Amino acid sequence: MSTFAIRVSRIPAFSGYGWRHGLFAPIKRRWNGYLARRPQRLAAAHLRSFSDNQLKDIGISRGQINMAVMGLDVRGEYTDGSR
Repeated sequence: MSTFAIRVSRIPAFSGYGWRHGLFAPIKRRWNGYLARRPQRLAAAHLRSFSDNQLKDIGISRGQINMAVMGLDVRGEYTDGSR
């Protein structure tokens, strides 16, 4: 009876790293993307809870919150100092 049993580990398509990587790679990419963006979303939510005066004190307006969270220059200046 054991001669008729198929072992999945002996089938080339199911052995090794390849099939698991192909199956879970899109899920892993989405999860890693979510984990990478989560701190930015939390920081933006925290900044949105500030009053306009508090935002003015730190030098940004409501429209600049997303740029500030992403690390872009919100002052309208070039990073190399030109302009």
